[in-house]
This record gives sequence, structure tokens and C-alpha cells, in this order.
Amino acid sequence: MPYSVRITSTTPACFIFLLDQSGSMSKVPPNGTGKTLAEGVADAVNRVLRNICLKSVSANRNLKDRFYVGMVRYGQDAGPALAGPLVGKPLVGVSELNAHPLRMVETVDQVKAPTGQLVERRIKWPVWVDPVADGKTPMCAALRLAEGMARMFVNEYPDCYPPIVLNITDGIPNDGDPRPYAKRLCQVASSDGETLLFNLHISAESTGTIQYPAVEDEAWDKFARLLFRMSSPLPETMLAFARQLLLPVTAGSRGFGYNADLSGVVQFLDIGTQTQVGPKP
Repeated sequence: MPYSVRITSTTPACFIFLLDQSGSMSKVPPNGTGKTLAEGVADAVNRVLRNICLKSVSANRNLKDRFYVGMVRYGQDAGPALAGPLVGKPLVGVSELNAHPLRMVETVDQVKAPTGQLVERRIKWPVWVDPVADGKTPMCAALRLAEGMARMFVNEYPDCYPPIVLNITDGIPNDGDPRPYAKRLCQVASSDGETLLFNLHISAESTGTIQYPAVEDEAWDKFARLLFRMSSPLPETMLAFARQLLLPVTAGSRGFGYNADLSGVVQFLDIGTQTQVGPKP
């Protein structure tokens, strides 16, 4: 059965994030947070990267390279998005990722003490991605870069869990039809299956939300239909996790969301990175 290999340091997984950083990402959605689309996406991606690092901690507390991460930005141009000591690197293992955040930020959270009282606790979090909103939407160029990263990874680990590409966008591509590039990307395969491409359209509008549909709707706009057709069906392991969250998925549901709010971005990424991690040696 495809998409069933256990994720270990010898058969790792690869996540490639495509981040739309066009000028329209400066808009503020009507969700009450006051954050721009770019800020919400950066927060969500940083959270998922933290979770990926945590999944890679072994029983003896060492960090195993069970996961590799690629980050592509597209706005003024398209290119690798990681910065600092990781600048220009197409893919990095989680041990290197964990060692080189851009910075640490401190937040104050309220937690419940053993007495039942709420107390404040200061927590430091790593940040790898900053919000950017500038330029157009060269999505085709971003997909080409993702294909190169996926091929690099599969050549290195031919029996790996297939690469997962998460494309987060609010705009229409300005550099051509992205479908041929998406098709070539999804044809990159390991022995366990083809690359998965998931697309999330985020919006500053207050119109309805679409989550993980199995068929397209004629009422959708042209761009929503385009992204749906580019999106991969959810493998059974991801369908099972989505059902645990009581999400509206069925057989054939695709990794596609439309007009999701910022909390939906986090949920979408959590499902996209909920894969089979092997035992912790």
C-alpha cells in the first residue's frame, strides 16, 4: 500500500512549503486577530516547524533527521525562503533546522497550576519565517523549485515517505498556468508513492469556507477550481487523522482549502504533516 512506509532516519519524510509573499498578503482578514495574512501564515508555519522538530526527538532526547524541510517564497521573485545560517539551502534536516532559528521570541501564557489556579508562564519559541508581503505571484517558478527539491530528496532516499508540498496562496499566478508544473511535481515518486501537493487559498474576505472537498463546485471561482484540480487526494492515514478532528472528509477528499481563516491554516498544515513516524530508537 502506498504512503505506508514508517518514517525513520533511514526512510525520512520531506516537507516543502511554498509561501505566497505577494503584496496582497498585507491584507487583514476579518477574524479579530488584527494580523495580516502574511503574519498569520508565518505564525502557522513556525508552529508546524516546531512540531516537526518535536516529532524527531528520539527516546534518548537526541534529534534524529526523520524529517527534512524545504521553504520556497514567491513574491518579488521565487527562491529558498530560509534565512540566517540556512540561507540558500534547498533542504535541511531537522537537526540543522532546530539549531538555526532566526531568533527566539518570548510569550506569556496562562497555564493551570496543580492547585487549579491559572498562573503565567514565560515560554520561548523559535522563529524561522518572517512575514513578507511584496511583489506579484510567480507560482509556476515556485512549483519548479519544489520539483527540483523533491527530485533531490527522492534521489537521496529512494524508499522514503513521498515528499509533501504545501502551497499557501491568496492570489492568482502571474507567470502562466501552474497546472503543468504541478503535474510534473506530483510525478516525482519514491518507492512508496508520488509526491503529494496540497493547496490552501487564504483570503481577507468573509465569504464561505471550503475544506477538503472530493468534487469541485461550479459555484467556485476560476482560481479555486484551478487549485482544486492541482491538489492531491488525501492518503488514508491523513483521512483517518482528519476524521479524528471531526473534519468533513470523505473518500476522495483532496488536500485543498478555500477562504480558510488563519486558524484554518494551522489545522491544514497539521493534517498535512500528520504522517507515520517510526519508533524512537
